[in-house]
Formats: sequence, structure tokens, C-alpha cells
Amino acid sequence: PCCERGLMPDVEFGNLLGVLVVAVVAPLLLGLAPRVRVPAVVLEIVLGVVLGPSALGWLDPDLAVQVVGLLGLAMLLFLAGLEIDVTALRGSLLKAALAGYVISIAVGWLAGLALDSAGWVDDPVLLAVTVSATSLGLVVAVLKDARAVDGRLGQTVIAASSVADFAAVLLLSLAFSTSGGGTGERLVLLG
Repeated sequence: PCCERGLMPDVEFGNLLGVLVVAVVAPLLLGLAPRVRVPAVVLEIVLGVVLGPSALGWLDPDLAVQVVGLLGLAMLLFLAGLEIDVTALRGSLLKAALAGYVISIAVGWLAGLALDSAGWVDDPVLLAVTVSATSLGLVVAVLKDARAVDGRLGQTVIAASSVADFAAVLLLSLAFSTSGGGTGERLVLLG
């Protein structure tokens, strides 16, 4: 009865099947060509661009793809969180990660000011936060492909990415949230 009244969305799974085929084929192709040193996630992104609406238009992000994509993103972020060694994220490593993030914000803000004066962006701060954000899930996936997660460089990159990911979410929530009260109220809720 609810479907007759138009309450249930029309769901098809052809695009989802295409996405799943890409997810299986990309690592297989890289396994067949061991000399090509590209992480599987990079090939998956390239195939998504080529097969998606921006190029060939063979696959569309319909409802089924969006739902599975949201679940996949949640799983990717959860798995990335498992790779963070919180006990190592202190001292000089934390200071270096924070300094790197502050430098990224400053460079992004200066670029935002320049682009704002040219009339290309509306909000230099939003550009700075956006440019400084890092996809921790993507960084961890690439480091895992390179088998560099456990080394000193891998842990340093994960620490810097963690700080950037977390700080960007906090800054976006505090500075650009349209719900709730003022910034003071948001800081109290955050605390």
C-alpha cells in the first residue's frame, strides 16, 4: 500500500553492480601488473570518474549507490580509526602534526584571500579549512597498500592526517554550522 502512494523510492541496483565490479576489477588489474605501483584506491577513483556522470556516464550515484557509499565511508573511517596509535600521538609527533596543520590553514587562508580579492571565492576561511582537510581513510588505505602503516613515516603521516581530519571537522562545525546558537553555545556543546 505505501508503494502505491509513492512513499517508497524506486530503487534499482544496476549502478551498484557496476560499482561493485569496479571494486573487484581494480585490485585484480593491479595484481596482474605488479610493475604498476599505484594504490588500488587511486585506480578506483579514476575508474569512478571515467565511468561516472563526469565522463562516460555509464554509472550514476543513484539511491542504492549512495546508501552503500555512506556505509562504506563509515566503515573506511572506522578502520582508519583502528590504525591510529593514540599513545604515539603525543609529544613531538603531536607538536609537528599541529604545526603542520596550522601552516596548512595559514597557506590556505592566504590563498583564499588572494582568490577572494580576484572574486573567485566567497569565503577565504572556508577555503582554508577545506584545503587543510585530509581524508584519513584514504591516507590509511594508501599507506596499507604500500605496507608503510607501522613504520615511523607511516605513523607520522597518520598522526598529521588525524589532526587535519579532526581539526577540519571541528572548524567546519564551529564556524559554518547553520543550526544552534552562536559560537559560544557551539563551544559549550562541543565541550
